[in-house]
Amino acid sequence: FVIYRAEHIFQRIPVHFVPGAKESYLDARRRGYTSIDALNHQIHLDGLGATFAAHKLDMLERWQGGMSEYTKGHVLILADSMNKGHQGILLQRGLELMRPTFRRYGVEDIGSTRKLDVDRYGDEQNNEEVEAFVAEKVGNENYDVIVFPEVVVQGGRTVPRTDAKTGIIFDIQDWMVDHGILERENFGMQRFDGRPLVRLFRLMEGLGKKVAITPVSINGVNRLLKPKDQHTTIITLRGLASVLVAPLNLGFVSITVGITEPIDDIKEAIRKRGGKFSSQAFGDYVANMIAVNLPENKRGYYRRAE
Repeated sequence: FVIYRAEHIFQRIPVHFVPGAKESYLDARRRGYTSIDALNHQIHLDGLGATFAAHKLDMLERWQGGMSEYTKGHVLILADSMNKGHQGILLQRGLELMRPTFRRYGVEDIGSTRKLDVDRYGDEQNNEEVEAFVAEKVGNENYDVIVFPEVVVQGGRTVPRTDAKTGIIFDIQDWMVDHGILERENFGMQRFDGRPLVRLFRLMEGLGKKVAITPVSINGVNRLLKPKDQHTTIITLRGLASVLVAPLNLGFVSITVGITEPIDDIKEAIRKRGGKFSSQAFGDYVANMIAVNLPENKRGYYRRAE
């Protein structure tokens, strides 16, 4: 029931396009670009938001594109630790229940083992499996790709969670600070690691694809289901219950699509700003594309985005 209701809530979230976003997206499609839809990450149901945003882009393409060949679907890259239950059995089951919705809208997910999963859970990297899946879908079936480069849902938190007696931030956040994943006292967007993004677009270019980035900014969903530092059963159940009682139309939630930019244009923009192209420079550029369409208090590391 929770997933069913969440689906209906996300279906009703308005998808806004900033001025020029529709035109830039359609122009890229007409010029034969494949899109990497890059999103910020606030809660563990963001896969639904990404699915419906991708569906809006598909409909835009079909209604106004005037092309002979359209996007067939989308590869959604998620954390494999959700598949394996490392983040809690309820989240694992929730992902299983979301898959029928993904597939109804032409989205197929693949679990990617993050560096976080290797360090924390001892999982083995599965880059070859993910790359083979992307190569099949993008190279042979004309799919786009959806990614959450932020890695963690820290952007959904509004204040640090501390122990009531000691005032110390919970261990999981200390661990994230120690491993460079989370900046202490920073609870908006976290700094992107650009290396997975660069590997992804180079893989797609190796398949003969021209690649562009379409930034998608999700805001306010953390008020629906607040991320917690400790995914105990009680905490998770309380969060899921909030979905059941939430109204179907959430006026405080929005999804905003920004300007689509080809990879070559991004490289040139980085150079014009006096920087040298690198994985981190690329990650920061993409993050700024997303952050600029978020409220300042949700931009976190990228609070000066413009």
